[in-house]
Amino acid sequence: MSSDQPPSDIGPLSAWFAEGVRSEITALEKEGGTQEYEVLSGRLVESIDPSQAVFQFVVADGTRIPEDASGRLKTQTAEFATTVIGQQGNYINLHVVGQDPLPPNFPRATLIMDDTALLKKLADTLEGIASRPSELGLLAATVFHPNSAKVGSVRLPNTPALAKVTGELLAVLEQACGSSLTFVWGPPGTGKTFGIAHLITALI
Repeated sequence: MSSDQPPSDIGPLSAWFAEGVRSEITALEKEGGTQEYEVLSGRLVESIDPSQAVFQFVVADGTRIPEDASGRLKTQTAEFATTVIGQQGNYINLHVVGQDPLPPNFPRATLIMDDTALLKKLADTLEGIASRPSELGLLAATVFHPNSAKVGSVRLPNTPALAKVTGELLAVLEQACGSSLTFVWGPPGTGKTFGIAHLITALI
């Protein structure tokens, strides 16, 4: 990296971030750039046409795989292009594409994911922003320079949709509504998505 400190202007900040992402891609490519996951009990969810469909699988080890990640679905006899649509617990939905008509199910397969594909998309997007910084708001720079953020608190509106918000979550949402930047961290199952939904309700 050319500098350890993120720039404060959007254009240079985007270029700085893209440089870091490209470094990560290079490191991953040296290690092979792919990860393999065993997937089981693939069943047809939606047929798009004879050569592409959405299948739902069980991820054998429960690993979380990023949405929009792309790779290959490999069976003992064939290989298919695939993209992750979404994952809920151990269940993952994959968009599967093949040259021949797809089978009605996949009892067992190996999902081979390209670890660099999403990072390449991110780097391309950041480099595009670097050349057109006016397309991005000032909040992006604030994330990297939180000391410049305005921090405050406002009471949530008194509506039935927010009646169940109490305690620590209430304080977090009141700060989020009154501040230009708020970070919310928590492990899985601690209510982050619940909180975000209620923050949207409060802002609307």
